[in-house]
Amino acid sequence: MWLQKLVGLRKILKNTLAIIKELKIMELDELKSAWAQYDKKLNENLRLNEDIIRKMNLDNSKKEMKTPFGYEVYSVVSFGIFLLFVMSSTYKFADETKYLISGLLTIIICLIGLIFSIQKLSLLSKIDYHNTPVVDLQKNISIVKHKYLQYKKGEMFLFPIFALIAMPILAKGLGNLDIMAYPEKFIIALIGAIGLGYPILIWIYKNWYDKKLKNTNDFLQELNKFKKEE
Repeated sequence: MWLQKLVGLRKILKNTLAIIKELKIMELDELKSAWAQYDKKLNENLRLNEDIIRKMNLDNSKKEMKTPFGYEVYSVVSFGIFLLFVMSSTYKFADETKYLISGLLTIIICLIGLIFSIQKLSLLSKIDYHNTPVVDLQKNISIVKHKYLQYKKGEMFLFPIFALIAMPILAKGLGNLDIMAYPEKFIIALIGAIGLGYPILIWIYKNWYDKKLKNTNDFLQELNKFKKEE
Protein backbone atom coordinates (compact mmCIF):
# COMPACT_ATOMS: atom_id res chain seq x y z
CA MET A 1 0.00 0.00 0.00
CA TRP A 2 2.61 2.45 1.07
CA LEU A 3 4.80 1.28 -1.83
CA GLN A 4 2.05 2.17 -4.31
CA LYS A 5 1.72 5.60 -2.67
CA LEU A 6 5.47 6.11 -2.96
CA VAL A 7 5.43 5.17 -6.64
CA GLY A 8 2.52 7.53 -7.24
CA LEU A 9 4.28 10.31 -5.39
CA ARG A 10 7.38 9.70 -7.46
CA LYS A 11 5.40 10.00 -10.67
CA ILE A 12 3.81 13.25 -9.49
CA LEU A 13 7.24 14.64 -8.59
CA LYS A 14 8.65 13.60 -11.94
CA ASN A 15 5.77 15.21 -13.82
CA THR A 16 6.14 18.38 -11.74
CA LEU A 17 9.86 18.62 -12.52
CA ALA A 18 9.11 18.11 -16.23
CA ILE A 19 6.54 20.91 -16.14
CA ILE A 20 8.96 23.26 -14.31
CA LYS A 21 11.67 22.46 -16.83
CA GLU A 22 9.30 23.12 -19.71
CA LEU A 23 8.25 26.43 -18.15
CA LYS A 24 11.90 27.48 -17.77
CA ILE A 25 12.56 26.67 -21.43
CA MET A 26 9.51 28.70 -22.45
CA GLU A 27 10.59 31.64 -20.29
CA LEU A 28 14.11 31.55 -21.75
CA ASP A 29 12.76 31.46 -25.31
CA GLU A 30 10.43 34.36 -24.56
CA LEU A 31 13.30 36.31 -23.03
CA LYS A 32 15.48 35.66 -26.09
CA SER A 33 12.64 36.70 -28.39
CA ALA A 34 11.99 39.90 -26.43
CA TRP A 35 15.71 40.74 -26.43
CA ALA A 36 15.94 40.15 -30.17
CA GLN A 37 12.99 42.46 -30.79
CA TYR A 38 14.50 45.13 -28.53
CA ASP A 39 17.87 44.83 -30.32
CA LYS A 40 16.14 45.14 -33.69
CA LYS A 41 14.27 48.29 -32.62
CA LEU A 42 17.47 49.76 -31.19
CA ASN A 43 19.33 49.18 -34.45
CA GLU A 44 16.45 50.71 -36.40
CA ASN A 45 16.50 53.79 -34.17
CA LEU A 46 20.28 54.10 -34.54
CA ARG A 47 20.01 53.89 -38.32
CA LEU A 48 17.21 56.47 -38.28
CA ASN A 49 19.29 58.82 -36.11
CA GLU A 50 22.28 58.33 -38.37
CA ASP A 51 20.19 59.13 -41.45
CA ILE A 52 18.80 62.26 -39.78
CA ILE A 53 22.26 63.47 -38.69
CA ARG A 54 23.75 62.66 -42.09
CA LYS A 55 21.00 64.50 -43.98
CA MET A 56 21.17 67.48 -41.62
CA ASN A 57 24.96 67.83 -41.89
CA LEU A 58 24.99 67.29 -45.64
CA ASP A 59 22.19 69.82 -46.10
CA ASN A 60 24.14 72.30 -43.98
CA SER A 61 27.30 71.64 -46.02
CA LYS A 62 25.44 72.20 -49.27
CA LYS A 63 23.84 75.36 -47.87
CA GLU A 64 27.24 76.76 -46.85
CA MET A 65 28.69 76.19 -50.31
CA LYS A 66 25.79 77.98 -52.02
CA THR A 67 27.42 81.32 -51.15
CA PRO A 68 30.70 80.81 -53.09
CA PHE A 69 28.73 79.13 -55.88
CA GLY A 70 26.38 82.13 -56.14
CA TYR A 71 29.32 84.53 -56.07
CA GLU A 72 31.00 82.74 -58.97
CA VAL A 73 27.76 82.79 -60.98
CA TYR A 74 27.59 86.54 -60.35
CA SER A 75 31.28 86.86 -61.35
CA VAL A 76 30.74 85.02 -64.64
CA VAL A 77 27.76 87.23 -65.53
CA SER A 78 29.62 90.41 -64.46
CA PHE A 79 32.73 89.49 -66.42
CA GLY A 80 30.59 88.79 -69.47
CA ILE A 81 28.85 92.18 -69.31
CA PHE A 82 32.10 93.98 -68.55
CA LEU A 83 33.85 92.24 -71.46
CA LEU A 84 31.14 93.35 -73.87
CA PHE A 85 31.51 96.94 -72.68
CA VAL A 86 35.31 96.93 -72.93
CA MET A 87 35.23 95.28 -76.36
CA SER A 88 32.73 97.86 -77.57
CA SER A 89 34.79 100.75 -76.16
CA THR A 90 38.02 99.33 -77.58
CA TYR A 91 36.47 99.03 -81.03
CA LYS A 92 35.05 102.55 -80.76
CA PHE A 93 38.38 104.16 -79.83
CA ALA A 94 40.70 101.76 -81.66
CA ASP A 95 42.14 104.57 -83.79
CA GLU A 96 44.03 105.82 -80.72
CA THR A 97 46.86 103.46 -79.79
CA LYS A 98 46.73 104.07 -76.04
CA TYR A 99 43.06 103.03 -75.87
CA LEU A 100 43.58 100.10 -78.18
CA ILE A 101 46.40 98.77 -75.98
CA SER A 102 44.48 99.49 -72.77
CA GLY A 103 41.37 97.79 -74.16
CA LEU A 104 43.12 94.69 -75.49
CA LEU A 105 45.10 94.13 -72.28
CA THR A 106 41.94 94.66 -70.20
CA ILE A 107 40.11 92.10 -72.34
CA ILE A 108 42.91 89.57 -71.78
CA ILE A 109 42.83 90.04 -67.99
CA CYS A 110 39.02 89.83 -67.98
CA LEU A 111 39.18 86.59 -69.93
CA ILE A 112 41.63 85.19 -67.34
CA GLY A 113 39.24 86.20 -64.54
CA LEU A 114 36.31 84.69 -66.43
CA ILE A 115 38.20 81.41 -66.88
CA PHE A 116 39.05 81.37 -63.16
CA SER A 117 35.39 81.82 -62.24
CA ILE A 118 34.20 79.15 -64.70
CA GLN A 119 36.76 76.67 -63.35
CA LYS A 120 35.69 77.38 -59.75
CA LEU A 121 32.04 76.95 -60.76
CA SER A 122 32.91 73.64 -62.38
CA LEU A 123 34.61 72.40 -59.20
CA LEU A 124 31.71 73.48 -56.98
CA SER A 125 29.02 72.02 -59.26
CA LYS A 126 30.69 68.59 -59.33
CA ILE A 127 30.25 68.07 -55.57
CA ASP A 128 27.45 65.55 -54.93
CA TYR A 129 26.58 65.95 -51.26
CA HIS A 130 24.00 63.15 -50.92
CA ASN A 131 25.43 60.34 -53.04
CA THR A 132 29.12 60.52 -52.13
CA PRO A 133 30.87 58.90 -49.12
CA VAL A 134 31.90 61.36 -46.43
CA VAL A 135 35.62 60.68 -46.94
CA ASP A 136 35.32 61.43 -50.67
CA LEU A 137 33.32 64.55 -49.91
CA GLN A 138 36.10 65.77 -47.63
CA LYS A 139 38.61 65.13 -50.43
CA ASN A 140 36.48 67.12 -52.89
CA ILE A 141 36.20 70.04 -50.47
CA SER A 142 39.98 69.92 -49.94
CA ILE A 143 40.50 70.07 -53.72
CA VAL A 144 38.17 73.08 -53.95
CA LYS A 145 40.05 74.78 -51.11
CA HIS A 146 43.44 74.09 -52.69
CA LYS A 147 42.34 75.38 -56.10
CA TYR A 148 40.62 78.37 -54.55
CA LEU A 149 43.85 79.39 -52.78
CA GLN A 150 45.68 79.25 -56.11
CA TYR A 151 43.03 81.37 -57.83
CA LYS A 152 43.03 83.77 -54.87
CA LYS A 153 46.78 84.42 -55.24
CA GLY A 154 46.37 84.97 -58.98
CA GLU A 155 43.43 87.34 -58.56
CA MET A 156 45.14 89.33 -55.81
CA PHE A 157 48.24 89.65 -57.99
CA LEU A 158 46.30 90.67 -61.12
CA PHE A 159 43.98 93.18 -59.47
CA PRO A 160 46.38 96.21 -59.29
CA ILE A 161 47.62 95.43 -62.81
CA PHE A 162 44.02 95.30 -63.99
CA ALA A 163 43.22 98.64 -62.31
CA LEU A 164 46.26 100.28 -63.92
CA ILE A 165 45.61 98.92 -67.41
CA ALA A 166 41.82 99.27 -67.46
CA MET A 167 41.68 102.85 -66.16
CA PRO A 168 42.27 104.62 -69.54
CA ILE A 169 39.70 102.63 -71.56
CA LEU A 170 37.14 102.76 -68.74
CA ALA A 171 37.47 106.52 -68.29
CA LYS A 172 37.17 107.02 -72.05
CA GLY A 173 34.29 104.59 -72.46
CA LEU A 174 32.28 105.80 -69.45
CA GLY A 175 32.92 109.53 -69.48
CA ASN A 176 34.81 110.22 -72.71
CA LEU A 177 37.68 111.35 -70.47
CA ASP A 178 41.34 111.15 -71.41
CA ILE A 179 42.48 110.44 -67.87
CA MET A 180 46.09 109.97 -68.96
CA ALA A 181 46.15 113.67 -69.76
CA TYR A 182 45.59 114.34 -66.05
CA PRO A 183 48.34 112.43 -64.17
CA GLU A 184 47.16 113.55 -60.74
CA LYS A 185 43.60 112.40 -61.37
CA PHE A 186 44.92 109.16 -62.83
CA ILE A 187 47.06 108.44 -59.75
CA ILE A 188 44.24 109.38 -57.34
CA ALA A 189 41.75 107.19 -59.23
CA LEU A 190 44.22 104.29 -59.32
CA ILE A 191 44.97 104.53 -55.58
CA GLY A 192 41.26 104.81 -54.85
CA ALA A 193 40.42 101.76 -56.97
CA ILE A 194 43.14 99.64 -55.36
CA GLY A 195 42.43 100.99 -51.87
CA LEU A 196 38.73 100.18 -52.23
CA GLY A 197 39.05 97.00 -54.25
CA TYR A 198 41.51 95.11 -52.06
CA PRO A 199 39.44 95.34 -48.83
CA ILE A 200 36.34 94.19 -50.77
CA LEU A 201 38.23 91.23 -52.24
CA ILE A 202 39.69 90.30 -48.84
CA TRP A 203 36.23 90.50 -47.24
CA ILE A 204 34.72 88.29 -49.95
CA TYR A 205 37.52 85.74 -49.66
CA LYS A 206 37.24 85.66 -45.86
CA ASN A 207 33.43 85.52 -45.51
CA TRP A 208 32.29 83.87 -48.72
CA TYR A 209 35.08 81.32 -49.13
CA ASP A 210 37.35 80.77 -46.11
CA LYS A 211 34.50 80.80 -43.59
CA LYS A 212 32.15 78.71 -45.73
CA LEU A 213 34.81 76.12 -46.54
CA LYS A 214 35.72 75.84 -42.85
CA ASN A 215 32.07 75.42 -41.81
CA THR A 216 31.51 72.78 -44.48
CA ASN A 217 34.60 70.86 -43.41
CA ASP A 218 33.47 71.02 -39.76
CA PHE A 219 30.08 69.54 -40.68
CA LEU A 220 31.74 66.70 -42.59
CA GLN A 221 34.24 66.01 -39.80
CA GLU A 222 31.40 65.81 -37.28
CA LEU A 223 29.57 63.35 -39.52
CA ASN A 224 32.72 61.28 -40.05
CA LYS A 225 33.35 61.21 -36.29
CA PHE A 226 29.78 60.00 -35.68
CA LYS A 227 30.25 57.15 -38.14
CA LYS A 228 33.52 56.06 -36.50
CA GLU A 229 31.87 55.97 -33.06
CA GLU A 230 29.17 53.56 -34.22
